[in-house]
Amino acid sequence: MILDSQAYPKNETYHLTYQLNASMNHSEKVAIRRDVAISYIVVADSWNTDEYPDKDHTWLPDTVCLTGVTADGTVYGHNYIRYNWAFKYNEGLWSSLVYMGHYGGTLEKGPADPDYGSNETGADPDYPEPYDSVCRGT
Repeated sequence: MILDSQAYPKNETYHLTYQLNASMNHSEKVAIRRDVAISYIVVADSWNTDEYPDKDHTWLPDTVCLTGVTADGTVYGHNYIRYNWAFKYNEGLWSSLVYMGHYGGTLEKGPADPDYGSNETGADPDYPEPYDSVCRGT
């Protein structure tokens, strides 16, 4: 269930907050994040075709910021996805493994996640930036 969505033109982000069902297991929660990533590939590809001649990639936010929360509003986790990642995948420059790896690398677990506090920071310069520095909503 979508609880809130907001565009922030200044930093070209779109924020989406969704509620997780209390009966969902870990795999179902991961599937939601995966489905968002796959949907974003499709949307990015659609805007870059002749199907929508009056639109192009500039109609899409550069970054989509996602926050999953529990029924009581406790954060389960944050993720973000970037347009340029979807573009690289759609152009055949990245495999699905690289695309999903970048997206998965943005996961920051919240207090509602049983593994909260076990986040790792990558030393690789291509490792995604922390959620807060990308999705500050200004």
